Amino acid sequence: MRVAIIGLGASGTAITTELLNDEQFGENDRLDIFETRERLGAGLPYEPEDERVLINTSPGALSMDKRNKQAFTDWLNTHISSDKDFSHWFAPRDYYGRYLNDHIQPYLADERVHVIKQRVKDMQILNQDGEVVYNQRHLNHPYYALQTTDNTWHQPYDAVFLAIGHPPYRDPYHLREVENYIHHPAPLKENLAYLNAEEAIGIIGSGLTGLDIIRYLNHHYTFEQPVTFYIRTEPFTTVIQPELEEEKPHSLTREWQAEQLETYGGIIPLQIIFEQIKADFKAHDITYDYILENCGSGSIEQIRHQVNEADPQMQAFQKYISGLYPEMSALINVLPTSDRQEFFTHYSKKIIHFLNIMPKETLELVIHLLDQGQLRIVSGLTDIEKTDQQFTLTANNDTYTADVLINATGFENRLSVAKEQDAFIKTLYEKGIIMADEVGGIKVTWPYTQLISSRYGQLDHVYTLGTWILATQFPNNAVSSNVRQACRIVHHFLDTYEE
Repeated sequence: MRVAIIGLGASGTAITTELLNDEQFGENDRLDIFETRERLGAGLPYEPEDERVLINTSPGALSMDKRNKQAFTDWLNTHISSDKDFSHWFAPRDYYGRYLNDHIQPYLADERVHVIKQRVKDMQILNQDGEVVYNQRHLNHPYYALQTTDNTWHQPYDAVFLAIGHPPYRDPYHLREVENYIHHPAPLKENLAYLNAEEAIGIIGSGLTGLDIIRYLNHHYTFEQPVTFYIRTEPFTTVIQPELEEEKPHSLTREWQAEQLETYGGIIPLQIIFEQIKADFKAHDITYDYILENCGSGSIEQIRHQVNEADPQMQAFQKYISGLYPEMSALINVLPTSDRQEFFTHYSKKIIHFLNIMPKETLELVIHLLDQGQLRIVSGLTDIEKTDQQFTLTANNDTYTADVLINATGFENRLSVAKEQDAFIKTLYEKGIIMADEVGGIKVTWPYTQLISSRYGQLDHVYTLGTWILATQFPNNAVSSNVRQACRIVHHFLDTYEE
């Protein structure tokens, strides 16, 4: 068999690891990995970076070794000189990238593996005779060809894994090509290394990327004017609480799901799921109204409260949600169609709010900088224009100016927009190989996340995972989620492969 993986970040590393560890991938089989980055295994989020840029997940949830959940913690203990308790520490992203690179090296030394340091720019679907086909749905055992930017065609592949990482950054104010607008801030140590401390610096957005930027700027600069977060609504999400030792188990188990599917004819209504979660909350003495009122907006007042003292309600809530996390994708994909629409319209953003937890020490820094007048937050942002040498920003009918703006608005998941920043995605989209789902991302099957094409139907053995498929693999903002999905799709391919 011949297999291609496009991208060797954390997801591509997990796919490579699982594939090569399985005896079904034989000694005469071949794996081609397409990746241009120097640090193999890490991808964009974990490339070489300043140590102020953190990963907001404890090391115990970041292992690439299924047999040892503490593999990253063990790596830290071996490679990083510190008296810290690494098991309860938020490591720099650079450290995790180094771990991933060390982890993947023995696999890359396998003679069946070939790393091709070219970008993939096109893809073709082939029939069993190796002929390119168009508009033919439900092909029997299709093969796939990939073209790289040097115009070489690589073929035929029995399976293609699109481990293409994050979508491009959003550009909500159409500033991508404007001078002094830093559209793509990562890596910070390169793209923010030459700022002028005399100039007014603005950050658009205050999510996790915005917090990384503040940590970096605070360490490397002393600005004459306050750095400003410009945001649309409230600035933050929730603070990571000290983890409870006591478990807060959920009851939405696979057995419960099977019973509900039987009862409701292959679907589970959203209301039934909510009622079960409410019953769990009652059993664990979690008051959801309290959670919403005290932690649901991300206002600076709420953040001050969460930073100053541990909140037992929020501790219990975060413990419960972390346990439910692995079942969320399965639950989303058994909802009735109208309930899925309701979920993504009214509930998904709030769930993401509670899942995108923020490091306490970083928010303590934010509060300190606010109190010292070194940072300010302007909400209600509606418009940005470039005038002469400055930017003019409008918020709540007031205007503000900035010399440099840094983009921290997050990633653009909508194919129709994101394709303009990614040539390969644009090609797949325009050729009808990929199509948009109900929230604008890549449409795939569940549970094996194979592409659904408007021209070919289901593309057998073409898989993807991660942020691009948020409407199917929801939520997917954790390495552990993509590692689990990588294992699932690798075994699906190996178990269904026919020569």
